[in-house]
Amino acid sequence: MISLCGVLKYLHQEKSVIHRDLSPSNILIDRTFRVKLADFGLAKKITQSSSNLKAFVGTLNYTSPEVVENKP
Repeated sequence: MISLCGVLKYLHQEKSVIHRDLSPSNILIDRTFRVKLADFGLAKKITQSSSNLKAFVGTLNYTSPEVVENKP
């Protein structure tokens, strides 16, 4: 989990990207236990105008509560 959080922090802070389809099937672990994310088909670049991302995309069971409740 710590490695996954590090990957997400890197995506958000360094690359300004939101994955938007984070589910177990998109989390890969290699033989040396390095975490990698797959399936960036729904990813979105974070911009000033996208600060209000709340449209539903991805896998419903793994969607954030904010999106389910139609909140930013």
